[in-house]
Amino acid sequence: MKKYKGLLAVIVCIAILGGCGVPKAANKDPEAGGTESSTERTTDSITDNSAKSATESSAVIPDASGIADKINEDSKPVYPPDFSTEKGIREYLIGEWTYDREYLNYCVLDPADVFAKMIIDKDLNVHLSFEDKYTNESKGEFTGKIEFDRLHAKPNEAPDLISIVLGEEDYPGGDYLFKNRTIYDGKCAMSLFFAGNGNHIFELLATEDIAYYAVDEIILEKVSCLKSELHPTKNHDFYAVSWGTGADGKSLWLDEVQWTPSEEYDPDPDYPTRMTLYEDDVQESVLYKIATDNMKEVLMENLVPGEVYYVRTDKQGYVIEFVNADFKEYIDGKNES
Repeated sequence: MKKYKGLLAVIVCIAILGGCGVPKAANKDPEAGGTESSTERTTDSITDNSAKSATESSAVIPDASGIADKINEDSKPVYPPDFSTEKGIREYLIGEWTYDREYLNYCVLDPADVFAKMIIDKDLNVHLSFEDKYTNESKGEFTGKIEFDRLHAKPNEAPDLISIVLGEEDYPGGDYLFKNRTIYDGKCAMSLFFAGNGNHIFELLATEDIAYYAVDEIILEKVSCLKSELHPTKNHDFYAVSWGTGADGKSLWLDEVQWTPSEEYDPDPDYPTRMTLYEDDVQESVLYKIATDNMKEVLMENLVPGEVYYVRTDKQGYVIEFVNADFKEYIDGKNES
């Protein structure tokens, strides 16, 4: 009996160690050196204590008191995520996602005063909670189910729509297009874009004096043990999405992208403007140091995580220029006229 117990212990250890890995991606600069740190943290899981409905149309509502530790044990992290299958989407969604932004939107930069948490278990039961960041007052807790649907995807393709089905009649969950954004500093970032009409649950992110439509992109993050093998690029100018400053306050998490702003206003676009703002072939961020001589100038820029910036680096790969992409386009156009 002891022999079988020992064998079982070995198998469990191998399974745990296999959960974390390094994403396979092309190096944006194979000659450059540097690493970025990643932190690990276990997260909560949902235990479904509710009874299943007798009808197929009824959603299974988990008991909020059944939230336990280590929800991420339900799946192994895979990166980049496979959105070509429903199974891949499901595995990506499992975990504890948090919303903790400084700004609610990217137009007028309304402040984000609400913290939110979305926990999804392996059966796609979901628990949502919202609270005021300054008073810790709860704005509501909700339980429900994640379902998949299609907006632009064909019947033989993977779903492109996440539907949050809640048991609360007064608060519709909503339908959302979704996009993986990046990994950085031990976190994985995902964006949701409301794709329906009427109201949706994430309107609770907006305070009473800010219109609900101000929530143009919902960026959620979950802790991940994944880390990038990419390195800073040297003597390079490019567009990148900033995901915040490093722990030392003298560096930036940047994900190089192809900036693709819309040249003309489209009153009825197929996809939300924020969803098509840029293309990202390698969804991984790199920690770039800021050149000492340019430190004050760079940090004076209004740093908005998730926004696109024009970046220029020196021969060491340090950032020497960092400007909001829209503002740079405006200045360049003004200089040409």
